[in-house]
This record gives sequence, C-alpha cells and structure tokens, in this order.
Amino acid sequence: MTEYCDRIYIRGFPSSYTSDSLRERFREYGPIKSIYITNNEGTAPFGIIRYKNPNNAPKAVEAANAKQEGDITWYVAICEKKNERKAKRVNAHNQNIEIWKKTNLFVKGLPSDVTNEKLQAHFGIYGDITSISIKNDKVFVCFDKEEDAKKAIEDAKTRLFEEKKLNVTSWIPERELKLKMMINQRKRQMYKVRQERKKKKSEERGQTATEEAKEAEPAMEKQDIIAKEAELAKEEQEKTATEEAKEAGPAKEEQESIAKEAEPAKEE
Repeated sequence: MTEYCDRIYIRGFPSSYTSDSLRERFREYGPIKSIYITNNEGTAPFGIIRYKNPNNAPKAVEAANAKQEGDITWYVAICEKKNERKAKRVNAHNQNIEIWKKTNLFVKGLPSDVTNEKLQAHFGIYGDITSISIKNDKVFVCFDKEEDAKKAIEDAKTRLFEEKKLNVTSWIPERELKLKMMINQRKRQMYKVRQERKKKKSEERGQTATEEAKEAEPAMEKQDIIAKEAELAKEEQEKTATEEAKEAGPAKEEQESIAKEAEPAKEE
C-alpha cells in the first residue's frame, strides 16, 4: 500500500477535458475530495483524482483502466511517489537488460554497406528477430528467443557472410563493459606492483649478499695470511732439517772411520 493509495492517476483523455469532465466521469466510484488536471500545450494531458475514501481508488482503477469509450482509451492507476515510480522503471530496465544479454547479439566484421535486409536474410534463418540496429560500425541483432541467439553465435564460427567470417558475440551493456575493463586494468596494475616489489626484494637480497661478502673479505684475507705464514714456517723447518742433516753427514762418516780403525786393535 503506497502513501497515495487514495489517489488515481489518469491519462488518455483529450485536451478538451476539464476538471468537471473528470469529476463527472469518475464520481461514480465514490465521493471525490480533489481533482488536479494539467493540459499544457505540446504534452499529453493527465489528471489526478483524490477520493475521500481510500477504498474507492482501487475500484476506479479496476473499473476504468484500459476501458475504451469512443476515441478514448483510459489509463487509470494508483498514484505512486516519484521514487517508487523511478524504482519500478529501474527494475523493469534491469530485467530487460538481463533478457537482452541473452538475446541481443553484437556483430563485427561486416562490410560498411551492410543493410537491414541483408542482416535479416542472414540471421533470420535462426528465428524471429525483434530488432536490427546499425550504428556506424556497430551492428546489433536482437532475437525473440535465447536459443535462437545461441545458435547464431555457434554457427558464426563456420558460416560466412558474403564470403567473410563474422565475429558474433552476446551483447554486453556498456556499463558492464567499462566495469570489466576497469577490473582488468586494476589487475594489470596490481600485477605490475607485485613484480616491482619482487624485483626490489631480489635487488635488496643481492645487495645484502654483496655487503656480507665485502665484510667477510678482511677475515678471509687474514686467514690466507695465517695459512701462508704457516706454510712458510713449515718450509723453513724442512729447510733447516735438511741443512742439519747435511752437516751431520761428515761427523757420521768420521765416527764410522774411527770404528773401523778400532776393529783391528780389538782383534789383536
């Protein structure tokens, strides 16, 4: 139940109608509290009737809406707030979009001189077409049934149009297309950021390893010096031992000679 359930919205009547004309026509459904009518030049007239009893408004709608009276086809509805009407329009539009996404096709690869008749002949074999739109280089073919649109997409993989292969895809609303592009762009940016971070970390690790190696160089040089000194000391020891052995050689020979000379004396 809306806030304006005691009021009805009326259109479809000729511009010659007045408040009294509407009162005369709709008072049969109950006592009328007020009538508002607008009849501006260039726009279709409409009126709003407010009943004293809210229960009378639905009666008027049920009895008079879509009723044919001579040249008049009445449109009568319960008044709604502006935001309620807008919400209904948006909801209806969104529902239509969901239908169009399944039945409307976007066709690329067509020659510049393509006509509605040629498109009708090419795509009409799949089923009833509700509309064909050619806007510059953009061509849209809308089918009545979803399965017909699917068949057209599938056949486009192998079927030619005037010896040319067409690119036929389901229609995507422009706002969804823009959103998809924004999401993909964001993904590319995030990937780039991750790669830069990864590169930076790798460079930092390489720099750290270089610094550690530089810090370790003095210690390694010191170890090399110690090892070299030890090697030299060993060589010196070996050299000294060799020289001592050479010096001890004549003394040993002399001892052996004395020992030989002593042997005859021992025999005597």
